[in-house]
Amino acid sequence: MYGKDFMQINPMNTYPWPLVTKAGKPMVVSAEMAVVYRFHEFIINTFPIKDAKNNTLWNQSVFDTGFNPQGFLNTGLENILRGMVNSHIPNFKSGVDESFRSAYHYRAVPFDVSAWSIIHEREQGLPTYNTYFRAYNKQDPKVTVKVPKTFEEFTSDPEKVKKLKSLYIKPDDVDLVVGVQLDETFFPGTTVPTSALIISLFSLFGMGNSDRFSIGFAVTRCLLVDQPFDCHPSNALEELLWKPEPKPDLPNFRKLDDFWLNELDFPDHGTNLLWRLVAENTDIKCLQRDPLFPADPKTNPVLCNLPSDAWWIIAWTAVISALEIAIVYTKNNQKATATVMTTLALSMLRWMQTRFHRKTIEIPPVYYGQPIVGEALSFGMDPKGLLLKGFAEYGRTASRCFGIKLASLVYFVITRPSDLQWMEADNTKEEIFSLHKFLAAINFPLILHKDNFESNLHTKIIREYLTNPDLISKFGATIMQASNRFINTSLPQTKTQLPQFVPTLMKYITTVVAACVVGEEVFDLPDLLNLFAEFNDQAVKAMGFSELLPSHLQFFASRPINSIYEKARKILIPIIRKRREEVGPDESSAKNITLLDLFLKEVPDDKRAADIIVIIVWGSLTNLQATFTSLVMDIINDPTTGKTLAGSCPLLLQARLNVFDDRSHPDPVNAWTPLRAAMFESIRLSGPITGPARLILKDDTEPASRNTKPQILPKNQVATLSAYYTHRSPSVYGPEADKWVPSRFLRSNPEIGSPKYISWGLKGPHMCPGRWFAQECILIMTKCLLGRYDIVPDKYLSDDQKYIYTSSNVVRRDLGVTLTPRWQNS
Repeated sequence: MYGKDFMQINPMNTYPWPLVTKAGKPMVVSAEMAVVYRFHEFIINTFPIKDAKNNTLWNQSVFDTGFNPQGFLNTGLENILRGMVNSHIPNFKSGVDESFRSAYHYRAVPFDVSAWSIIHEREQGLPTYNTYFRAYNKQDPKVTVKVPKTFEEFTSDPEKVKKLKSLYIKPDDVDLVVGVQLDETFFPGTTVPTSALIISLFSLFGMGNSDRFSIGFAVTRCLLVDQPFDCHPSNALEELLWKPEPKPDLPNFRKLDDFWLNELDFPDHGTNLLWRLVAENTDIKCLQRDPLFPADPKTNPVLCNLPSDAWWIIAWTAVISALEIAIVYTKNNQKATATVMTTLALSMLRWMQTRFHRKTIEIPPVYYGQPIVGEALSFGMDPKGLLLKGFAEYGRTASRCFGIKLASLVYFVITRPSDLQWMEADNTKEEIFSLHKFLAAINFPLILHKDNFESNLHTKIIREYLTNPDLISKFGATIMQASNRFINTSLPQTKTQLPQFVPTLMKYITTVVAACVVGEEVFDLPDLLNLFAEFNDQAVKAMGFSELLPSHLQFFASRPINSIYEKARKILIPIIRKRREEVGPDESSAKNITLLDLFLKEVPDDKRAADIIVIIVWGSLTNLQATFTSLVMDIINDPTTGKTLAGSCPLLLQARLNVFDDRSHPDPVNAWTPLRAAMFESIRLSGPITGPARLILKDDTEPASRNTKPQILPKNQVATLSAYYTHRSPSVYGPEADKWVPSRFLRSNPEIGSPKYISWGLKGPHMCPGRWFAQECILIMTKCLLGRYDIVPDKYLSDDQKYIYTSSNVVRRDLGVTLTPRWQNS
């Protein structure tokens, strides 16, 4: 650790990063852990409160200060500081006083801060003492830490060794904080335990600007964690720095408070802020820079408060400095400056050209919103509200069409039957509308990777294998087995209250889909299942973020996605290679069918096969996350229907299920028909605010407006349907169109692909090819769940309370449920 400069102890060089990160991100540093091991925060039982004459006014209990925040103001900072510098902590040996540890009256319940800290750090994933310092020693530091091989090497105290052996099975299990407390070696040149000082240095240098209670972290809360237009402070400091400025469409909008920006010293908030806190709020005007070390005029001077400059001097200095920086940068980076100026000029010309083109033709009215982002912020906050606002203003026009600008594209919402038939008629020709170009415009290649997107290999695989009735029936057996195994291993087997149910359903979906695509190995690969779920979350974020970036910077948006691909490949490629060795019909017939086995020969490259798996699982999750959860939540929200459908579950045989039954009237004697009818009703009501959507290839007139004042949809923009609006139309589904009626499709199947039922798109070559597999999954998974459990929600929701709409999809509002195995009821 010793060296000639700061870089010798820079934690970026020596910190064991792999042990303190999750998924490539730093873990939260808890205040509890800091209490135990930061050498500048070691706890003593009491310290004196001193007046100006150095008289002890009283001895203050450190523990009691935690329950008396006003006491700081009443006592006075000067009196506290005098007492602090008069306190003595021998050898800086950390420890927790018993009165602090046994906080029996904390929240009126027994509380052990030490035990709680250890448990909390285990949950955070903090490594053990030996694991941590093995990784530290691998960095080849000047000062190494001995890694104990026996309990006796932790401490020379026999009583403590005895306690260690009673608490831990082997030395490698000893928690980090426990090992630090037992360390009896001192860091060279100090009287501080070696391990404690090393961790404390990491804490000071590595976390000084990122601790969750520091100013440096608080000032980035609404930039890196949240966004200014939707900011939710997590502590008082963040609340102080980010001033609320709610707007009509953005109730959580905040911006940095000018007062505190001027008041706080951000360039050196770690130490200089403490100096200003003392110098500006007390009569003390001079402080030694490092009070705990000997004074030195060069290395440790006494700093005194200086009179502030006049405002005009500060402003003039800032202006001159900015000009100097701009001149130097332009001279040294002429090529980069020219590129930036050219890009800005071209962007402005493109914007002017687009606006001029729109003024020369008659287009539907557009909500343009803010520069660059358009209505993306408002739409992200309340897509349903913005859609209904459009219909309230333009719903009585001939075309009933209006546009919403989202980043670089304007989405024209069309809902008239004649316009929907117009899009349906173009599906086979793609002369006016294009799905492929729309996906390219919203940066699907960033998610799928360009070669997969251009070849459309994943879609071809789905069309070949998941549109075959015989194969779908075989997948039914895989779905049934995976569902039962998930229920047996992941759900409670006795009556249990779950505070949240939707996350359980999402885990159920992810596991069953992964088992159908990859195989039953996924039950032993929780990391892979987590990657599938993370990919599902990150994909939408990446597409939205990339739309706000110029093309040469869009790779930033794809970095989280590419990271998931890399991690998934490490798990999937060994499985793929093993499958390639399992050739012959005997192996295939001995296990349930999986999609991987079917397409393996068509994708000889293992890396690409792994990526295709991730893409197909993602597509399935996108399809099922709203539809399956909606069906289950709708059923349990209606006790009468739930009891009826649950009673029929023993009669639901997988061999009798036929999701390809597209007759106008379903089979009345098939036991699956009532559950299938309820599924179609739940799918109808779980449609997104916008979509399906297509890119407009050329200017063309809307049919609905041709008999009045013709309106043209401009090329290179988006025409989008609204499953939400269409499926709630009283003209199609009657006065209860917005209500869940499980018997609605009991006697007549929905007209899937027609303008009346657009959940999987309009009829044509681009309808969702996985819709039959999705129905097979939804029905069998629901049958298995309802057949095994009586599920009672904590409360019942009205139809307008059930859904949460986002800019990209719709999710069910979560609530708690009580799961009771049916064998217990019987």
